[in-house]
Amino acid sequence: MPRRMKYVLTMAATLMAATGMVTGQEATTAPVKEEAVNNVAAAPRAYGDYIEPDTTVQILPEQLQVQEEKEGDVVVRRFTYYVDQHGQELKHGTYEEFYHDGTPQRTVTYEHGKPHGVETWYYSDGSRWKVLNSKRGVLDGTCKEYSRTGAIREQRQYKDGTLIRTRKR
Repeated sequence: MPRRMKYVLTMAATLMAATGMVTGQEATTAPVKEEAVNNVAAAPRAYGDYIEPDTTVQILPEQLQVQEEKEGDVVVRRFTYYVDQHGQELKHGTYEEFYHDGTPQRTVTYEHGKPHGVETWYYSDGSRWKVLNSKRGVLDGTCKEYSRTGAIREQRQYKDGTLIRTRKR
């Protein structure tokens, strides 16, 4: 049985015990129907106080709120977020950080609270420092690191969070 399926079955039994559907020994030996496993796999999962968001939910523009953080008159952070059904604030859309002089420090796009797409970091003079690619919070694709002169210093290739190769120049 694949590891993911074992995890889902364990979570299903735990949820069934927690909700009183089964008790005691039944919680570890109760048969779990495939449809229940599918429902648990699609449902948000809890990790401590954090509940993984349901990424199948369509976020409407009117649900997004803009958060701006300032130090003095300078915006140091700006992002959009929404509040999910569990009351968690999840970044969704463009996230920007700025140096104290207003120069961009980092830009990244979030989907349901996780980086998704291109993330760009900048030196304090405004030139590119790093460009990362991710899918649903996991590095995936080509990531580059630049010198202050703009030359590529290092290039890394990732697939589903696993480093495939590194090329230094």
